[in-house]
Amino acid sequence: MSTENIHPKNQLDRVICQVRFPPILSVDANLSKFQDSITDRYPYYERSENFIESVVNIPTVIDHIFISRDRSSSITVSVSMISYTTSRYEGWESFIKEFEQLFSIFRSLFKVDVISRVGLRYINAIRPSSIEACHSGLSSLIEDEFVPRMFADLGELAGHMSNVDLLLDDNRCRCVYGSIRFNDDGELGFLIDTDVFVEGEIDATVVCNRLHDFNDISKRVFCKIATHDLQRSVGL
Repeated sequence: MSTENIHPKNQLDRVICQVRFPPILSVDANLSKFQDSITDRYPYYERSENFIESVVNIPTVIDHIFISRDRSSSITVSVSMISYTTSRYEGWESFIKEFEQLFSIFRSLFKVDVISRVGLRYINAIRPSSIEACHSGLSSLIEDEFVPRMFADLGELAGHMSNVDLLLDDNRCRCVYGSIRFNDDGELGFLIDTDVFVEGEIDATVVCNRLHDFNDISKRVFCKIATHDLQRSVGL
């Protein structure tokens, strides 16, 4: 797990918001207008081509990536998707405000009315040594039921990973959690990776409302796994 941009308070590695829609072929041809609207905040540009398996040099989708000045945030756009990613999360209100502005610009240029998928993903990389209230490693940060003890008589836990799929009305939540090792010093940490999403035919005007709901769900999942000490340390 990379630790380069982890915020010491919120323990977040990345936060990702993604909206998918039926393909709009004019996106590739007219993307310069979108770039002109955001270039003051996202001046750097990259592109990534996804290729058909076993077919050489035939791209299926081109991802256009616009990167912020400090390279902590990016917007990725294709003919069927727009996403916003940041490794410097400063709170939900600033995050959703930034995405709402970007999505509004994109919709005004490309007439996005129908959405096929909306998702919000939080990747928490918990580093015990960065939390002042932590005096006994993961045991004071993660609820016991989420850290397996069945092999404690055989040796020290080096790592584990679990996956959970939840159905919440028409929303879904995929949560991956478990022990991780940080690349820089080998410290034992904990991953809480929640992806809350909905699929189907969704009105573009309610996207941000759905994202507010997803944020609440993500918080509830985090608080289910995290102890009160960890919750307080990240400001919940």
